[in-house]
Amino acid sequence: MAEKVVVYTRVSTEEQAKGGTSLAAQKAACLEYCERQGYRVAKIFVEEGESAKTANRTQLKALLAYCRTEKDI
Repeated sequence: MAEKVVVYTRVSTEEQAKGGTSLAAQKAACLEYCERQGYRVAKIFVEEGESAKTANRTQLKALLAYCRTEKDI
């Protein structure tokens, strides 16, 4: 059985969203990597416009909570 993983994408500025680090580009790169490695993506978390200066980010906290409750991740 393929190993399950979660994907987390984030941008904090409009400039990033327009450039090569857009959420869509990050998601595509992550999904391609997971496919090449044989991983099964359990869930995707998308963080829009929250700074990385703190871990107090909505989707990051949701990801951590998800991983705590889903024991087979």
